[in-house]
Amino acid sequence: MRSALTRKCSPRSLRVDPITSASTGLTQSGQNGLASMPQTFTNDEQLVVEVPPEVASGDHPAIWYRTAENPNLLIAIDWNGQKTGHLEVMSEGRVGASASPEGARLLLWNARSTVGAVVLGKLAMGGWAGDARHLCSLRAPNGNRERPRWTPAGSFPQGSSASGWNRYTFHPVPAAVFLEEVATRKLRKVAEVGWLPGPPPLGEGPQILCCSVPHNVAIVADARPPVPVSMIHRVNLSTGAVVPVSLEVEGLIDQVVFSNDGALAAVRSLTRRSEATAEQLFPSPVVAVHDTVSGALVRQVEATEVLGFSDRGQRLLTVSSATGDPRLRVFSVIDWASGEVRWTNQSSYGSWLTRPGSDDVMVADRGWPDMPAENRSPPVEDLWLIRGDGEAVRAVKGASPLTG
Repeated sequence: MRSALTRKCSPRSLRVDPITSASTGLTQSGQNGLASMPQTFTNDEQLVVEVPPEVASGDHPAIWYRTAENPNLLIAIDWNGQKTGHLEVMSEGRVGASASPEGARLLLWNARSTVGAVVLGKLAMGGWAGDARHLCSLRAPNGNRERPRWTPAGSFPQGSSASGWNRYTFHPVPAAVFLEEVATRKLRKVAEVGWLPGPPPLGEGPQILCCSVPHNVAIVADARPPVPVSMIHRVNLSTGAVVPVSLEVEGLIDQVVFSNDGALAAVRSLTRRSEATAEQLFPSPVVAVHDTVSGALVRQVEATEVLGFSDRGQRLLTVSSATGDPRLRVFSVIDWASGEVRWTNQSSYGSWLTRPGSDDVMVADRGWPDMPAENRSPPVEDLWLIRGDGEAVRAVKGASPLTG
């Protein structure tokens, strides 16, 4: 199930997941959340479109998916599973999409034009910042998409001892959190947070774990996991103040998600265990929910992964190992305060997202057509709508994910 990136705090997860990539694994499918694209990053311009209010609005949020038969036809349904409209995209290839939390606006990449929506313009980069009016992104401090680079350090005479990276000079570029207004394309630098990722062998730089204009908060990690809690920071989107996130966690964090207001964090940490002659790190068998104001541990939940909080923060979506088929996992919606499991299902990784202003979630069971890998079609998903009380219904069979 799987993000891209909507930048609501809960959907974004910092984790080690061998299945997850920019368009696979379990994430928010570009709506409400990619974690992990919690935000959509692309080097190409994204087309921004708005659908009529009868299709999706703040009062009537919608879920978007594409049909398996026509990947450029996007369908909208409400949270009762009823179709509210559709959008046809013209392009020269497969279209990717990321919907705002209520589904009224979409970012489209690899798109030329649409039928069924008004084109608002083009934006170079960024993902939804918890509403339909702002995008959140990491850029160079001047607002451009600069990247660090290596340049030759000079000439070396034959026989010189300098070799490899000693022959080059590295030019780092600071990273900054930016907000962009969709209607005006006005950019505002919020704060500088570390350094942009450079070319090999430097690896990746900071990551925005969540960004929510309605709650005036962004959470940024200095690097990919595993990281110590000291490398995770809270950013005030109004003032630009950057402060450490307070969590009573020992060792390294390999997965963390936040509630939309940043007040809660669900963490999976790494524990040390002696194996034979070496001490190794292993994921904890529990997910710990913390109050980020005090840092205190408030609840532990048995799970091997944590995906995110519901929009109101009272439910937690987790994953545990399943017996039998290694492709399957056990997905659960948990009332974390009481520990009560409200819904559970054994399925494979697929998309997921949350309903604005509620504890309802959508979880998709993903599969692939039975054919050789080299000829395999994009994945298909069955969409399950789960209410906060645990009542669930399969609303769509055979959908294709927005980012798959």
